[in-house]
Amino acid sequence: MASSSTSAPRHLQHPATPPLRRTSTADHSSVRSTLEQRRVKRGQLQNFNDLRNKTNHDIYDGDPLDIDSSSFQPALYYENLLAKASLKELMNLASSLSSDIGTLEGSRHQLVYNHHHQLFAAGDTIANLNVRTPQLLSVVTNLQQSFSSISQLADSVALPDNIGKAANAPRGNEEREKKIAERNLKKLQLMIQAKERVENISEFYKTAEASLVSLSQDNEVIKKQLQDCQNIIARDQAQ
Repeated sequence: MASSSTSAPRHLQHPATPPLRRTSTADHSSVRSTLEQRRVKRGQLQNFNDLRNKTNHDIYDGDPLDIDSSSFQPALYYENLLAKASLKELMNLASSLSSDIGTLEGSRHQLVYNHHHQLFAAGDTIANLNVRTPQLLSVVTNLQQSFSSISQLADSVALPDNIGKAANAPRGNEEREKKIAERNLKKLQLMIQAKERVENISEFYKTAEASLVSLSQDNEVIKKQLQDCQNIIARDQAQ
């Protein structure tokens, strides 16, 4: 009877034992997984530090821990900070990074504002050019017409080489003398209209006086024009 009473409790304890063993196995598996992940990360960091110590780097390789580098890797930077920096250093770095982020954000907004401002200014300039282009074309057209008129005027007042000899020209060619005299009268009138110096007008009048007087003898209109020119010359000389 004693042996049967002692064997029954042993028999009742067997069903409770396996769950305790399964829980313990799960905990050990979780710990091993965490340790394995840490070991892998430490291995990656070690490999990275080994790569940094090499002297021969490819020209396109950058420093993954350098924030300003194109090869910057946030994950490695984070792991390196956790492995080496103290809590105070981490807090100071977080404050510095927050300040830099704020500065960069402000610079970005400033660049966007400047870009839009310049874009609008360029648009206004183009609009002004479109408005003023017809006006400028009109001015250019008027200038071209003025140049043409000036050229024609210069041709009309150009004197022949023998103008100084008009007074002593032979009397046999009356038609030629008449054309010279008409040209001299026209030039005299243009000189007066252009308000050239009185000395130049007077000198030219003296040179062509004989031909002008001869031209006005039989023509009252030309005589009156010549008289008006003489009066203007006399008035200017008096002043």
